[in-house]
Amino acid sequence: MFENLLIYIQIIYSTFLNTILIITSVFSFFFVKLFFVNISLVKKWE
Repeated sequence: MFENLLIYIQIIYSTFLNTILIITSVFSFFFVKLFFVNISLVKKWE
C-alpha cells in the first residue's frame, strides 16, 4: 500500500514537472517571437 502511494506521488510529480517544462517552453517561444517582431517593427520605423 505504502509503496503504491510512493509510485503515485512519483508519477504525479513527474507529470507536474513535465507540464511546467512545456508551459515555460511555450511562454519562452512566444516571448522570443514577440521580441523579434518588436525589433523588426523598430527597424521598419527607422
